[in-house]
Amino acid sequence: MINWDQVHALRREIGEDTFPEVVNIFLEEVGDVIDRLVLSDDVISDLHFLKGNAETLGFQMFAKKCQMALHALENHKPETVTLPDICECYEESRQAFFREL
Repeated sequence: MINWDQVHALRREIGEDTFPEVVNIFLEEVGDVIDRLVLSDDVISDLHFLKGNAETLGFQMFAKKCQMALHALENHKPETVTLPDICECYEESRQAFFREL
């Protein structure tokens, strides 16, 4: 669920002192987008934002679900996108991140 190699690489890259701040910003910004996530005109840009941020912090499964949703929307199959599943995956990933951090 979490790509720990990515987490450790990010932590080394930005430093131990900065890492908690980056995690807090990630959680706040992603939480805001998750709260407003609906199938609308902005959903594609929201999913791109979520996927990119998830990849940066190593939320591998969450990033994959966002990518799958993007692929479905780009192929004009919005009925296959289940936003509640994406939101649930984010919450499970967040819990796993803090449990294992």
